[in-house]
Amino acid sequence: MLMTVSWCFLFLNLPSCIYFIGVGEQTWPTETLQDLLNNHIAYDIVNLLYYINNAINFFLYCLTGTKFRRVLLGILTR
Repeated sequence: MLMTVSWCFLFLNLPSCIYFIGVGEQTWPTETLQDLLNNHIAYDIVNLLYYINNAINFFLYCLTGTKFRRVLLGILTR
């Protein structure tokens, strides 16, 4: 379970780390409208991946964690 969540975290957060460390800084200031549009689209994509990671953790725990499912079921059926 922990490996699944960890790999998902790395896969979904690595693009935003790369963007904010390298790519995002190199494209500011933009010279053309196309550069500005490309930068905005790249920012939107990495931001979306970041929020998907935050939203998917609960479902990953439900899918892969037997103890988590058992405790969650116990909480919901009390």
